[in-house]
Amino acid sequence: MNDARSLTPREAEAVIDDCIERFGLGALPRVSVAEQGDGTWCVRWEQFERSVGPMTEAGWRAWVEENIGSLDPGDLETTEA
Repeated sequence: MNDARSLTPREAEAVIDDCIERFGLGALPRVSVAEQGDGTWCVRWEQFERSVGPMTEAGWRAWVEENIGSLDPGDLETTEA
């Protein structure tokens, strides 16, 4: 992905899904990202919902780490043996 452009909502979800796939369901909650009529994203996870502007991959990763949970492999344990 090109870090200079904003992700699509699907690409943003894929960042989380990849982490869950690598580290297991306990790594992060499932996150849904939907574009709203005004161009912002509606981000939902567990019982939370936030409206945010579209982000680059680096911006999204930083936002997820600050608001949802770590994406740092050093903080997560792999499910692979």
